[in-house]
Amino acid sequence: MVIWNEIKSILKSSTKNIKILSSNYNNSLNNLNINENSVLGQVIINTGGIFIENYIRLFGSGDEENSYNIYKYNLELKKYFDDNIIIIGNDIFGGLFSLNKEKNNILYFAPYTLEWEDLDITYKEFIKFVTSEKIDEFYKSYKWSTFQEDIKKVKFNEGILIYPFLWSNECNIEKSKKDIVSFSELLQINIEFKKRFEIYD
Repeated sequence: MVIWNEIKSILKSSTKNIKILSSNYNNSLNNLNINENSVLGQVIINTGGIFIENYIRLFGSGDEENSYNIYKYNLELKKYFDDNIIIIGNDIFGGLFSLNKEKNNILYFAPYTLEWEDLDITYKEFIKFVTSEKIDEFYKSYKWSTFQEDIKKVKFNEGILIYPFLWSNECNIEKSKKDIVSFSELLQINIEFKKRFEIYD
């Protein structure tokens, strides 16, 4: 309970638009081998997910109608990624956040590089990061003039497909075409291109 109170204090002190979804807790912790007294464990037990500024989604014990269930989501993505990571969130651009179970650090699958980048922070530090002003700088190059209005139309299981792709030299974020698609489609596109690039490396 102490840890959850600390998390609530972080969220409450943030100036960001934060939505905490109601918990739908089941056996997600046991299935993912997560300690219930860890920060991630407390987020899963006490929330269905946490949405930040309408474009960052942290996973909890979601009901699959308003947010992803972290266990089911990881089962779905297991075919793509290493067993040493737990996917703990995503963003509408096709990015993924994961917890490296061995080092206890947060990684970001960046849609502008199609690579995992080490954020070199713990999960608790990650919550502080995404709810602080620092997150604005992190996503500065992703946003366009009508961004805030456009993302109001995006559902929890959707993302925005930007073309030319974010990783391409031709991408001009202001002029690029933006389409709302299912997040699974957006991720599949990124994974396919990542595989192609690895073949030619």
